[in-house]
Amino acid sequence: MFIKKADIVLIILLLIIALAFNFVFLKYVQKGGQVVISYNANVYKTLPLNEENTLEIKNPQGEILIKINIKNGEAYISEASCKDKYCLKQGHIKNTNQSIVCLPNKIMVEIKSGGDGDFDTVIK
Repeated sequence: MFIKKADIVLIILLLIIALAFNFVFLKYVQKGGQVVISYNANVYKTLPLNEENTLEIKNPQGEILIKINIKNGEAYISEASCKDKYCLKQGHIKNTNQSIVCLPNKIMVEIKSGGDGDFDTVIK
């Protein structure tokens, strides 16, 4: 079986398209600027993503519901009181509009751009 010139041209063309797509995709993924923590559907706290931080959210009885860490421009949950621990498995987030959700504890950690003009839609 021989490789023809057309096969080589096709392979090179596909590689160029794949590299161009990868470059465009990576260029438009925004790095986040702040971490917005919501508890029970209300904004609980907003923290900058570029500063190391640890936040513990406790229930009224004093038990730690969840522990959120911000380190190296990423946010992640390191401890949770829920049974399934699914929020721990969601990993680290760093890009705008990524989120971690802990349904049993009613907590959401979301990355936002950090600008004042952070609107999804404007309705007049």
